[in-house]
Amino acid sequence: MKRDTSPPAPDGTPVQEEASSAASCRQAEPEPEQPAGRDDQASFLHGPRLGPYARLRKGRPSLAGYGARRQPAKAMAADRMPAEQKPDAPQARPQGQDRPQKSQAPRKGKLPWRMQALPRPLGRYWVPVSRAGGLKGGDRLYWPLVLDALGLPRWLEGPRRNPVLYVPCLVEKLARAELEDFAAEPERARLRMARPPQAHPYAAWALLVLLPVFLLHLARWGWRPEALPFLHPLLDAFPGQPSAWTAGFGLDTVRVTLFHEWPRACTALFLHADIQHLAGNLAFSCLFLWLLGRACGPGWAMLLTLAGGAAGNLADAYARALPVTSIGFSTALFAGIGALSGWTSLVDRAMAVPPLAAGGALLAMLGSEGENTDYIAHMAGLACGMAFGLALRLACRRRPELASPLGQWLAALVAFALPAACFWLRMR
Repeated sequence: MKRDTSPPAPDGTPVQEEASSAASCRQAEPEPEQPAGRDDQASFLHGPRLGPYARLRKGRPSLAGYGARRQPAKAMAADRMPAEQKPDAPQARPQGQDRPQKSQAPRKGKLPWRMQALPRPLGRYWVPVSRAGGLKGGDRLYWPLVLDALGLPRWLEGPRRNPVLYVPCLVEKLARAELEDFAAEPERARLRMARPPQAHPYAAWALLVLLPVFLLHLARWGWRPEALPFLHPLLDAFPGQPSAWTAGFGLDTVRVTLFHEWPRACTALFLHADIQHLAGNLAFSCLFLWLLGRACGPGWAMLLTLAGGAAGNLADAYARALPVTSIGFSTALFAGIGALSGWTSLVDRAMAVPPLAAGGALLAMLGSEGENTDYIAHMAGLACGMAFGLALRLACRRRPELASPLGQWLAALVAFALPAACFWLRMR
């Protein structure tokens, strides 16, 4: 201890200075320096999943790794201090005294551990390459596609309307050069790029058109629901024998061409010879109706399938020279395949032929088997479906409101009203 040699205060009391101790000297030790670039390198390697660039990841670090990285140097120096020198050291409790229970209330200002464990989204090695204010207009779609086509890693961050495009600094010059070349192209060349098709979210509703097919097959073989007695008068109006159903609602080429009984072209779609015939048509119709509903919506999918099947049956009736009677939903099935091919062929002009060729290949695989298969009806249904799909695609380009929810509801209403009107005309 040094002697106090400071002059006394005006009131006569000497001024006391704090004595320095060995513990205070230990507190003044220089803080250990952390290695430079460790934080940035960790955030660069363990950042968000970035598609092709995610191969650089070597594993997600543990929670302890993040805690040690975020621990300040002063806390590390305080850990080496004796217990009596720590300012927040707990006092010794006498033996036998119960420890106070910890409060179960959550601490204010402390984030949950899951949020603390998340790494930072982007580090120093990711730089923005978009214009000031983010991507606007068509650049939100085209600029990421340009980098994806080149195989360059990229990341979109920010609001959905004006996101910011980031790339690693190693490929910044290459990415900027490619994006500048793309921006210098004329607008007409950019319009030729095919937009990725958007799947309709309610495509599964198109399968509702198959429900009358199943119920009418049951009613044809004498099914009467006991829980729904109000349907009994309606079902009793139909013929009692299965052969009478075929004679009254089946496709008869003679009656269609000579007596102009055109409703038979639609009612024949809802009749099947046996359960195997019904199960095969329903299985494939579920698949292609769902695909067609993803492309053009459930309402238009139902209408294109039924209208194309009825038109195919009419074409089959006028194309045959000999009298033929046929039933089944297979003509509508191939009409749905043709509508899907026609709709998809207009998505990209450079790929217009493969969808049409795929429709013909499906006709050869699925519609050319069986002894009693009506090949002409299948081909006519495929051709009519392609024509209707092409026409609807062109109409939706000129009138986008046709693909709106209101247009889908109107198309679904017409799809259910068409067979109901045809059965009513046949039962008069």
